Amino acid sequence: MSAPSASLHPKRSRALALACGSAACLLVLALLHRWRSLDYWNYSEGVYALISRLLLNGGDLYGDVVVAQPPVMFLAGAAMLAVNDSIEWLRLAVGTLQLVTAGLVALAVWRLTGLALAAAVAAPLALLTPWAVHEHGLLTPELVAAPLLVGGALLAARPRGAPAAAVALSLAVFVKAPFAAPALLVAIAAIERRRCLAWLAAATLVQLALWTALFGPSMWGDVVVAQQATGLRTVKQLAEYASQGLWNLLGLLVPAGAAVALLRDRALDRPLGRTCAALAAGLLLTLLTMVKNGTGVNVVVPVEAALVTLAVPGVAWALADGRSRALRAAIAAGLVLLVAQTASLFAEPRDPRPFVRPDVSSGFGAGLETSEVRDELARARRCEAGVAYSGLPYVAFVAGRRMPGGQPDGFLTAKSSKLTGVLAQIQADQPRCP
Repeated sequence: MSAPSASLHPKRSRALALACGSAACLLVLALLHRWRSLDYWNYSEGVYALISRLLLNGGDLYGDVVVAQPPVMFLAGAAMLAVNDSIEWLRLAVGTLQLVTAGLVALAVWRLTGLALAAAVAAPLALLTPWAVHEHGLLTPELVAAPLLVGGALLAARPRGAPAAAVALSLAVFVKAPFAAPALLVAIAAIERRRCLAWLAAATLVQLALWTALFGPSMWGDVVVAQQATGLRTVKQLAEYASQGLWNLLGLLVPAGAAVALLRDRALDRPLGRTCAALAAGLLLTLLTMVKNGTGVNVVVPVEAALVTLAVPGVAWALADGRSRALRAAIAAGLVLLVAQTASLFAEPRDPRPFVRPDVSSGFGAGLETSEVRDELARARRCEAGVAYSGLPYVAFVAGRRMPGGQPDGFLTAKSSKLTGVLAQIQADQPRCP
């Protein structure tokens, strides 16, 4: 009996590596979902969840209800809530979107390197970068748009992939407008540039017409006019926010930079290397949106995903090059920092160090732990029926309470100089509880 062909072994190794990567992703998703429980991390989660529920129940978005973002995210949120209207399900559904993003990141790494082990590592890593963990399962534009952006970069690198890439990228823009920057750069880097740009323009115009027809011109009053009237941060404030984001990205920036330098010589799929680099560059530009009041450091979430598509190949290529000792040492130090930042979120969610940069006295961690959320829920549920709840939108969503004036977004209505009439209606909604 002849021995098995040696050519089968690489196939078995690839299958084993990919199976392990898939199993690791599912395990990480389950553990993150269990760990997150009812903890409160981000003000916007409750706002967007309440707006999605209002849309599902026939609410007049951009009319009676002030809404800060385009409609695609709320349509996705309403679809999730149509299956089960609970915070646990909503967070699991959004976590599944993160799982899709991780799978697309792994596919990009495999196509760039041809290494199944690198792809298997990239998938769970995309779920465990610092801000991906910080924002895990939260209904925010950054998590909803991430699979569209990474998927767009993958499709734009394929022959005849321009139409699908453009549609995915255009949808991301109508999740959150600043994603126009990475969408445009990916289209410019596409293997079929002219076709991708033409389809991107057409898809954008179609959505402009569609959403305006469905929600009315008042949508642009909320999304553009009222948003821009919230004011700007000072230079010092912007520097503080931007430096926090760059601190959290530092561990990925070094290997990703190495990958960009080596793409021409090492990448098995050079067109994909160009679109991934364009996506990362475009998403790094979105950090500048933190100059506007209300935009938080969570804009880093899709940047992390884009950088992982480059960082993992960068590590693999640096390890294969015996001459670059200094580079390998820098990459190792960056990865140690990355792991330490993520680990600190689990160890001390309220004030995670070194997730928070060393020179900051206050943290960017969890706002309320599950036990505290349960106490707030008990207070909210003791309120008289029909009375407006004046606490956190997140607690209002979980407890099934309405916000004052029927407006989930207390920040935009309070800060935008274009919404003084709406703010007066909110203030007139009395009595309140608590």
